[in-house]
Amino acid sequence: MKEKDTKLIPANVMLAGRSYRLLVEPEDEAFVRAAVKRVNEQIAELRSHYAAKDEQDFVAMCLLMHATEKKSLTAGALLEQELTDMAAQIEKALNE
Repeated sequence: MKEKDTKLIPANVMLAGRSYRLLVEPEDEAFVRAAVKRVNEQIAELRSHYAAKDEQDFVAMCLLMHATEKKSLTAGALLEQELTDMAAQIEKALNE
């Protein structure tokens, strides 16, 4: 995160049935909430089409979908870093 004079605000979100409290910059809150909504919608769609053992299966499938969608929009190195960061965040969240 960039160092700014901006004060971070708390944002409580539900992602894959779990509650998370995030600290975000005020101008990023709408983007974060929209992203959470899209992910939850993707997970619900996946759940209706596929049998899976647990939420982690759906989260992993959603991550893969996001990665393949972003591939055409982002340079390879940037995409790889984004995926690494997202995978680490998801793994941390699932282990909490």
